[in-house]
Amino acid sequence: MRSCHCLWKRLLLVTAVLSLVQPTNAGLYSMLAANFAGTNYASLLNLSVLVPPPPVLTATHIAANQLYLAWPTGAVNYTLYSSSNLLPAVWIPVVPAPAISNGLFRAIISPTNSQPYYRLSQP
Repeated sequence: MRSCHCLWKRLLLVTAVLSLVQPTNAGLYSMLAANFAGTNYASLLNLSVLVPPPPVLTATHIAANQLYLAWPTGAVNYTLYSSSNLLPAVWIPVVPAPAISNGLFRAIISPTNSQPYYRLSQP
C-alpha cells in the first residue's frame, strides 16, 4: 500500500491510501475531495511512486554441507529459488519455506549439488 498526502487550500490535509501501485502508474491525476459541508475541491496532483530497493540475500557457510541464507522480512513478495545450473537456469522454489526470526527470513540449506545457485525473486 502507498500513501499520498496532499495539502489543499493551506488548511486541509488529505491522506489517500493507494494499493497495488506500480511504477508505471506515476503521472498527473485529477482528484476531487469534499469537506463535511459538501464543498468540493478539485486539484491536479502528481503521483510519484517510490520503489524500494530489492532485498539483500545474505549467505553464510555454516558447516561442511550447510548454507545459511537470510533476508529482511520486509521483502514479503519475494521467494527464495535455487538452480543447479545457470545456463540454462531452471529456478525452483526452495523447500521447506524459510522461517521468520528476529526480523529476517532464515533458511538453512543442505545443497545436494556441488554448485547450487540461489536467488530472491518476485513472482
